[in-house]
Amino acid sequence: MQMVHRPVLVMHGDPGLWEAIGGIRDSRYKVRAVPEWRALSDAIREASPAALVVVDPYLGMPRGAGPAPQLQALLRDFPSITVFIAVPLDAEVRSDLHLLARWGVSQVVTLGYDNTPAALEARFEAELAGPLKAVLEDALPPAISGRARYTILLAAEIAAVGGQAEGLAERLGIGRRALGNLCKALGIPPARELFAWMRILLAASLLDDPGRSIESIAPACGYSADSGLRRVMQNYLGASPRQLRREGALRVAVGKWLEELERYRRGEGQQAEAESGGAGAMAGGSGLREARPAGGS
Repeated sequence: MQMVHRPVLVMHGDPGLWEAIGGIRDSRYKVRAVPEWRALSDAIREASPAALVVVDPYLGMPRGAGPAPQLQALLRDFPSITVFIAVPLDAEVRSDLHLLARWGVSQVVTLGYDNTPAALEARFEAELAGPLKAVLEDALPPAISGRARYTILLAAEIAAVGGQAEGLAERLGIGRRALGNLCKALGIPPARELFAWMRILLAASLLDDPGRSIESIAPACGYSADSGLRRVMQNYLGASPRQLRREGALRVAVGKWLEELERYRRGEGQQAEAESGGAGAMAGGSGLREARPAGGS
């Protein structure tokens, strides 16, 4: 995968919010205005796992009628996407917060308070790969050390924007050789294999979005063609994307990932790697290598 801009899809008419978003100077973000709900669904359908959405939950609704039902449909169709609602915390909004939480909204930007460039950038950064990290936080076993947990979650963030092992080493402030030694000491897969798994988990999370077509997921995750995604899923998870969608792709992928993580925690992964000449762990012990995405190293 190549490093990609992080899409920020904004469907909101508040001038102060737009001024704050315009004040974010980080070139990693690519902000796009979206005029209405249907266009927003179309944009999300093609978006990468790193995408963020900022919406007015009352767009198109008369005052006092409550949040737009299109928002509920959006959250149902694209659970892998982080959606921020930007609202003033008046009495009407406060009365709707429980409903919005039930729909799946977890991020609220308070107009007049949170809508400054620094505050928005911090919120955006904190939510990089947020849904996947939340799943991993719940799934990682207690036996995994805090440092191993941090390294895995950081890898998920970096993979979401197309990064690879070099980006992880840079964020940790160490070199590539030291990163290899660190992964071994932590009992986790080597960096290349770790990122292969993070990309698989990201693709699996998109497969669980009812609003996405299977064909749109490969390019959204950085694969040049559907065939590359199919090979990776078959090699690592033993099933096609279509089969995984029927069975619950992320649930299956997380289960296989935890099995692989346990192998490394017990030292079996390192032993297999050494016996194969250090070429990297095989998918589930099958002897099949990962089919690399476009731009992968």
